[in-house]
Amino acid sequence: MLRIVTILVFVFISSPGHCMEPEEADNFLSSSMVNSKGLNQQHVLSQHPEALDREISSKDAELYLQEVFAIIKSHSVMRKKVDWKKLEDEAFQLVSNAQKTSDTYPAIYHILDKLGDNHSFLMKQITSEALVEEKEDNQLSFNCTKGEMLHHKIGYILLSGFSSRDDQTTEKYALHINEIIKNLAKLDPCGWVLDLRQNGGGNMWPMLAGVAALLGDGKLGSFVDPDGNEDEWSCKEGKILSEAGVMVEYLPQESIYRIPANSPITVLIGPDTASSGEAITVSFKGRPHTRFFGQKTSGLSSANQGFPLTDGAELFLTTAYFADRHQNIYTDGISPDEFTSEGENHEDSTLKKATEWLLDQSK
Repeated sequence: MLRIVTILVFVFISSPGHCMEPEEADNFLSSSMVNSKGLNQQHVLSQHPEALDREISSKDAELYLQEVFAIIKSHSVMRKKVDWKKLEDEAFQLVSNAQKTSDTYPAIYHILDKLGDNHSFLMKQITSEALVEEKEDNQLSFNCTKGEMLHHKIGYILLSGFSSRDDQTTEKYALHINEIIKNLAKLDPCGWVLDLRQNGGGNMWPMLAGVAALLGDGKLGSFVDPDGNEDEWSCKEGKILSEAGVMVEYLPQESIYRIPANSPITVLIGPDTASSGEAITVSFKGRPHTRFFGQKTSGLSSANQGFPLTDGAELFLTTAYFADRHQNIYTDGISPDEFTSEGENHEDSTLKKATEWLLDQSK
């Protein structure tokens, strides 16, 4: 059984080929992981003085880099495709004059770039200022996630990325999405639009729990590693389950709501749909009466696992790819059923096409 993971944020990743720079990694905050029982764990980087960047010898630098290589060789989704001798020679040359642990970071950036998974990165220690920024970003996610009725017939939900690790905040966010769906359902829509075009990722579990009302029961997707090991996520009676059937608790039982299984749904995706946003996309793949509109997603359709390092930094390593309920694996993003482009006068042609399809289904 594959032990994994999720998460992934990405607001700072502007394109699939972009390697996160040091100053961007400083600001990357989200890391919500799943342990071997599938339970949601909080994982916060060390902020203790003894973990601060410290002076080291070149030998210490080599040991630090060996630690990084050991992690990558054991867990990277690309581990079978790398010329390790060549990469090790290149990396160790870069730390020959290292005097503190941060002097090894350029070598680590080089390693991650050569892996070519486009999603792994190194994050230095979290600062108190960054934690404040995270809270502000999460509040913005609350404000941006909204719902409304279109044409008096269609329930529209805009689901933005969300990256909190805090239990109370994640539960509140999942409940917020669930309430949006419940309130729209009272207006008896003929179909639904789930707009993921602005969803850059974050913590997939509260987002998934929030939209569980739309998904129906059964397997939704899985993480698949290079050896073919699979760790699936699913839905049962409106609740999300992770590995080994353990419930991911975000919604109280009395709050759970589900739309009729035959309700048509359109999912809007695009190049800014990334990481955990792509996990939500994959969860709707294979659902009956569901169609995807827009453009191909970012291409970060993979799961990252966090590995703390001895100086308080953390290596976020891509360890698996997403697969849908029918075992289709997505290594480079998800394509829509119907490709669209921006219309004239800034017309939202993607939304227009999606609503037309839904209205046709109701005839």
